[in-house]
This record gives sequence, C-alpha cells and structure tokens, in this order.
Amino acid sequence: MKIAFIILCHKNANQINDLIKSISDDNVDIYIHIDSKSNIENAIKKDSHVFVLPKNESYSINWGSNDMILATLKMIEWIKYSKKHYDYIWLISGQDFPLIKMNKIMERLKKNKGYNYIDIIDKSSNLYNRYKKLYELWYPKWITKDKTYVKIIKRLYMLFTGGFNHTFSLFKRKKPFDFDFYFGSQWWTLQSECAFSLLDYCNNHPEYINYFENSIIPDECFFQTLFMNSKYNNKRFDNLTYVNWGNNRRSPEIILINDYNKLLNISGQKYFARKFDYDYDKKIVNKIGEEMLQNEIKN
Repeated sequence: MKIAFIILCHKNANQINDLIKSISDDNVDIYIHIDSKSNIENAIKKDSHVFVLPKNESYSINWGSNDMILATLKMIEWIKYSKKHYDYIWLISGQDFPLIKMNKIMERLKKNKGYNYIDIIDKSSNLYNRYKKLYELWYPKWITKDKTYVKIIKRLYMLFTGGFNHTFSLFKRKKPFDFDFYFGSQWWTLQSECAFSLLDYCNNHPEYINYFENSIIPDECFFQTLFMNSKYNNKRFDNLTYVNWGNNRRSPEIILINDYNKLLNISGQKYFARKFDYDYDKKIVNKIGEEMLQNEIKN
C-alpha cells in the first residue's frame, strides 16, 4: 500500500513539519502546495519523501474561489507525471493531524481496497438545493469577500433570483456538461487511477473548469460532481477527515485541548481531524502525538 498525500497549506511551518513527521512512512510520499502569498517554503523540512511545489508554480488561494481547485489539479498532475505508483492520493490541509498511526491507516485501507473515500450530500437532504444555488447562478469573484456590504448584496441577489433553495429558470447558467451536480466536503482519499481519470477529464474539457470560475466554494462541488458521474462511484465511503463546523460558515471550529475526548471517540471512523492551529492551541496536537499515536487504539 503506497499513499501520496497532497497538503494544501499557507502558514505555521512548525505545525506543517509536525504533520509531515506524523504521517511519514517508507510507503508515503508528501506533495506540498504552499499558497504563493506565504513565505514559509524555506522552513519546511524536505527529504526524499517530501516535495514542495516551486513558488512560481503555486497559486494565490482565496476563500471561496477557483484557486483551490486549480492548486489541487496541479498537484494531482505532478503526482501523475512523477511516474511513481500509488494506491491512493489523499488530500489534506496543513491544519490537519492524524488520529491514528499510519501503519494502522494502511491496514484499514487494505481491508477496503478498491473503495474511494469522498463525502457526498444525498439529493434528499435539505442542504442539496441550498448548495445547488451556489453553482447555478453566475457570481462575480468579489462576492466571496468577508465584508458586511458584500454579504448584504449576496443575500439580496439570491433572494431576487429565487431564494436560497431555488433558482428561477431565467437566471440559471447553461452548463457545458449534461450531468447533475453533487456536493460534499473538500477533503478526500481517492484511488490514484480514479484521481487521474478526473484529471484527464478536466484536461480534455477545460470548459468544465471554466464554469466554476464564477461559482462560490467550488471545492465542495467540483470533484464531487466528477466522481459521482464517473465509473468509480459505486464503491464509496464517506471521507476520512473529522471537521466540526459549529455555527461557522466560512471556516471550521478550531480544535482545542478540551476536544481531546471527542477525537478519541471518533478515531475509529475518522483517521484525520481539522482544524488545528498552533496560534491558538498546540497542546491538543502534542497530546494526540504523545497519547493517541503512541498507543494502539482498538476500535
């Protein structure tokens, strides 16, 4: 079992180095994309299993934009043309941390060989139409800014075009593809052949990428839609990353030391968690490293 991790990150080099150390294994390679606005590249510890995309090839990533998609596609392409064999490509952020050891993760993946791990919201969910609205309409790029006046304009725009769960036909964009939207968490673990097939589709259909330029939070629809309309969709489990959104919309709750027991309880179902931040609480990561990753956890 060989895994290629993609890490999308932008800050806290020490935290990223601790993450790299926690997932290091002879059967793991780590491919890192650092936001081009960041200056942490030289502080990342590299070795024969750790590769950092050069700054002149990286993207400046802004919340809710297509940059996250382009960066992810760039990393999949890099992995593909490395000519190395991987069973899985695993997308995580620089603010993730594992809840169990890599050897245990490998064992669990082997038991479910052939499956992909990607979160998909069921079409019967009340959230489905709300998500759909984010992609049916045309949105100017500035609409993702976290400003009060922008939020008001966005709200009025959505109400005028049919409300939060519906879009009047007059305002629906014409899709350059004839399959349905699907939505879910950005973070996934895909068989390499599956990830490469999604990349190939994008390379052959640039209009698909272009469509998401004027949507909101495309990273929660782009790969999910391609995956569910691929031949790989019949062997799927939910993704392997625990996230607590709380009452937030733009960013998950930061995991703190008081959350330790919760992480302990879910480590049988989720192998990673986010969002950790050394600027707020480093103790929780230390505790995971000292206790959860140093002891065999039986689930």
